[in-house]
Amino acid sequence: IIMWLKKNKIPYIIETSFKAEDEHGRPYNQLDKLVKYLKMANPNKIWDWLLADSDDEDERAIADKKNLFPEPVYESESDSDEEDELRRLRDRKIAPEVIIVCDDMSKEMKYDTALMGLLKENRHIKSKVIISTQFITDLKPECLNQFDYVIAFPQIPKDRLKELYDKTDISIEQSLFEALYADATSPKKGEKKSHNFLYCDVRANRFRQNF
Repeated sequence: IIMWLKKNKIPYIIETSFKAEDEHGRPYNQLDKLVKYLKMANPNKIWDWLLADSDDEDERAIADKKNLFPEPVYESESDSDEEDELRRLRDRKIAPEVIIVCDDMSKEMKYDTALMGLLKENRHIKSKVIISTQFITDLKPECLNQFDYVIAFPQIPKDRLKELYDKTDISIEQSLFEALYADATSPKKGEKKSHNFLYCDVRANRFRQNF
C-alpha cells in the first residue's frame, strides 16, 4: 500500500495504534480526534495535527503541500449512450476525501469504542474506512453491521466462513454463500495457488469474483 501511495504521490500518514498522548502526557484516542477534524469541513487541518510528531521524512515530503484535498471528484460526463444509461440508474457519487485503513489491529479493534463511532460517521464526513483482519471475532457485532462490502480471501476454514456468514448482513442461504465462496476463490486455469476472492456487496446482496 505504501509503495503505491508513494508512486502516485498520494499523501498518507501511518500510525501503529489508536491510542496516543498529547504534549502534557494526557491520553486520547486518535480516531475520535480524526472524526472531530473531518467534521470541521476543512480536512486539510488534520495534517497539521498528524504531522506534528512525525519523524518519517517520506510522510513529510508527500504531505508538505497546500490543498492536499482537492474539490470533490464527480463521475465524468460521457457521450456514450451506454454510460448515459448507467448514469441514469445510479446516483452521482463523490469520491471520499480521506481513506482510513485499519490493518490487522486486532486487540484495539475489539475493544475500541471509537471505531464504532467512525464506522457510523464515515459516510457523513466524506471518508471511507477499510478494515483488514484475520479473525471476524476481532470486530464487535455493532461494527460488522455497518459494513457495506466484505471481501473473503481463499483458505478460510469452514467454521470461520460460517461465522462470517452469521455475523454479517448477508441474506442468501448459507449453502449458496459457501458455494459462491468456493467457486470465487478457486485457482484460475493454470494457477497452482489462488489469489482470487469473493466480493460481497452486503447492501445490494450481490456477489462476484474479484472486483
